[in-house]
Formats: sequence, structure tokens, C-alpha cells
Amino acid sequence: MISVLILSLLAVPVSGVVADTSGQQSDALASDAASRSAVFDQRMQQALKKAEAVILNETDFPIEAAVGFAKNRTPLPKGFREKLADRIMDAGGKFNSLSDHVRISLGYMAAGGDINRIGSIDLHALLMNHAGLERAGVPELAEAYLMSWYYHPTALNRLEWYPDLIVYRLRERQTKEGGWSARDSGPGDIRTTARVLTAIGNPDEPSSKPALDWLQTKLGGSRTSDLETTTVSDVVIALSSIGLDAAAFSETGVQLMDTLLGRQLPGGAFAEVEDGSASMAATVQAYLALTAYKLYAEAGDRLYASLNHPIPNKTRVHVEGPEGTIAEGWMELGSNENLVEAAAAFLKKSGVAHTMRVSEHGALFTSIGGVTNGRYGGLDKWEIAVRSIGNWYILKDDLIYHSDPEEVLLYYSDQTALVDHIQIEWKYENGQIIGGTPRADTPFTLTLKKATRQFGHMAVSSGIQVSLGGKTAVTDKSGRVSFPGLKPGVYELTVTSYRQGRAPLLAKRTVPFPVSSPELSSFTDAGKVSKWAAYDVASALSEGWMQGVSPGSRPQLAPKRAMTRAEFVVMLLRVLREPANPRSSRSFADVPGGRWYSGEISRAVKLGIIGDKLRYFGPGELVTREEAAVMMANALGLQPLGSPERVPFKDTAGLPESSKRAIQILYEQEIMKGEGRLFHPEQTLVREEAAAVLNRLAQLMPYREI
Repeated sequence: MISVLILSLLAVPVSGVVADTSGQQSDALASDAASRSAVFDQRMQQALKKAEAVILNETDFPIEAAVGFAKNRTPLPKGFREKLADRIMDAGGKFNSLSDHVRISLGYMAAGGDINRIGSIDLHALLMNHAGLERAGVPELAEAYLMSWYYHPTALNRLEWYPDLIVYRLRERQTKEGGWSARDSGPGDIRTTARVLTAIGNPDEPSSKPALDWLQTKLGGSRTSDLETTTVSDVVIALSSIGLDAAAFSETGVQLMDTLLGRQLPGGAFAEVEDGSASMAATVQAYLALTAYKLYAEAGDRLYASLNHPIPNKTRVHVEGPEGTIAEGWMELGSNENLVEAAAAFLKKSGVAHTMRVSEHGALFTSIGGVTNGRYGGLDKWEIAVRSIGNWYILKDDLIYHSDPEEVLLYYSDQTALVDHIQIEWKYENGQIIGGTPRADTPFTLTLKKATRQFGHMAVSSGIQVSLGGKTAVTDKSGRVSFPGLKPGVYELTVTSYRQGRAPLLAKRTVPFPVSSPELSSFTDAGKVSKWAAYDVASALSEGWMQGVSPGSRPQLAPKRAMTRAEFVVMLLRVLREPANPRSSRSFADVPGGRWYSGEISRAVKLGIIGDKLRYFGPGELVTREEAAVMMANALGLQPLGSPERVPFKDTAGLPESSKRAIQILYEQEIMKGEGRLFHPEQTLVREEAAAVLNRLAQLMPYREI
């Protein structure tokens, strides 16, 4: 999904909005740092470093302190993130306490993790669906609102709670005087009010001004001895987060920063009260307060902003020139990354020469692969489009940010249209017209529709070449083209409309085209499929990934037959919807060109799924669970999340580190679970097992629709 405000589909330039919703709170800190009076002086810096040293020496490192360490760019204890990931995965992301959920989420983000993708766990979604929110008090609601900044825009989870609802509940519970009570009723509480203000982080929110007025009144009438260090710290964090100088907030009462610094003991720890003993809770909170004040004074940043580290997503990219494809492949896109810059990085990595024009509005490509804007003497030029939720959006002029586009297209255009929809129709046995993936050996019709430059409108595409399964046809005036039935599998469907001396009428589009195998019940040995594998085998057949082994009047599936290495690679490439290399290079001495698997093995080498350092591949050898794990982990391109010790298998100790790493990744992603404490790495993988693990892998791959 693209996190931009679409003003007009394919017509009007769109303005980028950063996907990290915590950025929406930053108006409170919009003033330049130089214009603020706040000064983080040497005394404060020394206090911060001394407290940091005390915290770092703590045997059980406080999770809350991780945010401060991250903002101060101080390394966390070795293995901190992995241990938190272990704890999260062991609990399935579910914690009884809302406070624990928030504390662990913040710590994991601060350590460099992505709370939206911890295996199959989305901590934000689980928090927004937490049963405790319905009966939560103000402190818990404030914590939940703080975490609502980290909503992932492509999350598929249904959420019971949203930021607006939480703010509404907080407004309901604000006292007439302006503060918030720690309980459902009673007078306002300084610390609770500070925590709500920290979560809101916006002085323009209607409830902020009365809360600040109330807070200033309360502080103006307080004595230093009346305030605990944790309370003072929370007020400093709140004021810094909302864009106010804590050192000058209350002229008639307590000087907050002096009070805070006065509680530090000679060893660096902080006491909770005057003349008190060292308290780790007070030390951590004071450290966070000093960090928050430093961020406000020096950079206009906030303590709890921009913590999440989204795992980069793989996005398909095509570069289509006026006469053919210039480059294609995958690129990793991080959250809030500029699309034009990301595309330029892809071109550079692919060795494609290009030039750009940079203006105050952003950057655009002026030439790619030797093709320069205005090649045909008109307004023809390079454009960039992204596909999101099944629709194309053309991006122009502005610096465009994104969140997980399904596909990126750079194409040479002169009012060139984009294929926005391909409708599939075929006849069922009873004559009923069916849409969607066609069945094997069944004729089907495609109808092409192109996106126009009017919002939400599509027109038929006539006179367009469509190539599929070795056959080429041209769409009629209704945009329709018919094909005979195909064998089951995953094919490449290519749409082109090149013109001599002009930009293409329609940008080239290449998409995977699955053809279903016969359904499971049609195989004579369907009863031999294990019950646990039946759904996965049926899915693999429906998607065309799996096929029978003996076609004819008595087709067989052979679910218990071991797979060869070549068979597994071919099936894996189908799942990835990656086409075979048409000009397969001879990567291995025992993989000659022209074999039924040669193109797929060549493609797998190019994608890094198979290493090319060995002379022999062994296509006819049976694939082991270890070998399958390595290939699937390479296809995913993910890093391990938790500690290796969490992986329960006792029969993997002697494996190469690369194999153990791959097994850990697949275990964490719940693709290969093993059997109790055994992984059986040397055991061969049978066909029904392959269907199961590849079906799970498919759920993690970027979706590419026709």
C-alpha cells in the first residue's frame, strides 16, 4: 500500500507522506533547534553518561532503558534483541499485562527490531486487539496510544482499537481541572497526566492545553520534596515530547532539571527521594528524562518517535524501454524510502546508466539505458508507476515515499497506458462461466483493460499482443483474446504494444500465470495423502505448483514419493512465480542446457537460491530437509530473529553454520517445525511435505496478481 494521498489516479502528481505515523506527531517540535532556549549542558551530559554506566552494569538489563540507549546510540548488551525476540515468540506475542506488552514492544524496536513482523507475530495488532483495553485505566490507555504510532499500513489484521478511539476514551476521563487520574475517578495525578501528554505528543490536541495549564498550576504549588524522581522524570519527558522547555516550564515552583540532577548519587544512580538510597527504577526513568531533554534541546526529536525498524520488503521492478525490457528484478525497499532514489539504486546495482533532474520538487529520470527524454521529438519521457492493491499509480515531480508497493515500473511513455486488469474466463463442465485461475487443458479467454487518466476508469485494450505458453495472439476490439488449454504449471504472460518511431501504446507487462492441476479427489491415490497435508496439497494443485506424476485416465499424485533436487527447485520457482531462464547458462557440469529443469536451476542460481561455487548440483539426487531449508531460506532473504539456543533441535549441532542459520529462520517463520526436538536434516523430503512447507513459504512472499 502506498502511503500517499492520491488526488487523482494516473493524472495528478501526488505528494508524499511518510509512512511512519509517528511522524504525524512532529508538528509540536517544528521550530528550529536554534530558536529554542533549552540547553543540554555539560552537567546534564555527565549525569546522563554516569546513569548509563550504572544501567549497563545491571545484571538484568532494564528493558525500559533500551529506548534511551538507542536514542543515545549506545550499544545494548550483546544478544538483547535476540532474547526479547525469544520471549515474544515463546509467548506468541500475547502478554497478560498491557504494560508488559508495551514495554517489550518498545524495547524490541529500540534494539533494532520490527514489531509488525516477528515471525508471524504483529505486536501492534495484538495490542490493539488486547482484551485488557476494554477495562484499561488511563495509564494503560496512554501506553496503548503511544504504541498506536507504529501501526503498519499493510497489516491485514482486523483491529478492534484505533488511535481515534483511544484518544476519545482519554478525553472522556480527563478531569474538569484538566489532568488525568491514575484511577477511573478522583483528582488528577501529575505522573499520569505527564504520561498521557507524552503519548499525545501534540500541543494542538484539544485535551493538551487544559492538561498543560493544570500541570503548570500543580508544579507551581509543589515543593521539591513532594515530587518523586520518577514523577519529575515523567514530566520532563512529557514536556520535551510536546515541545516545551522543562527547565523553564514553571517559574514560581520547582525547577525540574535542577530537581532531577539533585537526586543523582555520587556513583551515578538516582534516588527516588531526597537523601534516599539508589533506585534502579528512578535511575532508568531519570536517564530517559535526560535523554528526552537532550533530544528536544539539540535536535527537536522525541524520545518515543521513529523507533521501529521495518524489515525491508522485496518488490518486483521492471524497466521497460520503447523497444524492449532494459532491466528487471527485485529490490529491497525499507519503510519511508524515496521511490525515485530506490529505483536509481536498483539501476546502479544492475549496471544500467541513467541520469536524473533534481529540482525543488524532487527528482525525475531524464535518461535510462541510453534512452533520453524527448527521443521522438515530443513530450515522450520516462515515468515511474507503482502498483498497490491491484491498481497503478503514476508518480510525478514530488519526492514520493511508499509503504510496500506490490510492483514498481519505470517505463518510457508518451501518454502510454498501463495494463490495470486482466480478466480470465473459462467454462466449467456444466457450461458455467468461471473466473480466475483456469484449469489444466481447458480453453480460456483473457480480457485486457487499461488504466486511463481519469480517476477509477478503465478502458478495453484492443490490438495488443499477448504471449503465453509459447503462443501469441492479438486482442480484438473488445480487448479479448482466447487461448487453448495449457498443462498445469506457472507460466509467463507477456503483454506488449511496441510502435515504430514512437513510445509504446501500452507499457510492457509480464506477470506469472498459474494453471491449476486437477483437484485432489481426481487422483487415484488421493487417499494416501496424510490428513495434515491434505489442505496444502490441494492448495499446491490449485496454484499449479504441484502436478501429478502419471497423467492419463488413472492419474497419480505419489504424495509419499521422495523429491529430487531438480524437482524441488522447479516447484520452489513456481511458488516464487519466477520464470525459468530462457537462455540457461551452464552453472553446473551436470546440468546441461535443454533439460526440463535447466532453466529453473539457472534462474535459481541467479537469484541466489542455489550457490554457484560447486562444480556439480546433483539434479537427480533426492533432496534432504537440510538442503530444502537452505534453498527456502535463501529465497526468503530474511535474518534470524531470536537466539540460536531457542531452536529445540538436538540433531542439527554438527551441521554447517549456514544450514543451522537456515533451519532457525524457517523454524521462526513456522515453515519447517520438525518433530519435537528432532529436525531430521538428512531425511529426504517427500512430495506432500514439500507441498506443505512451500505453501507456508508462499504466505511470506510478495503477492503478484495478474
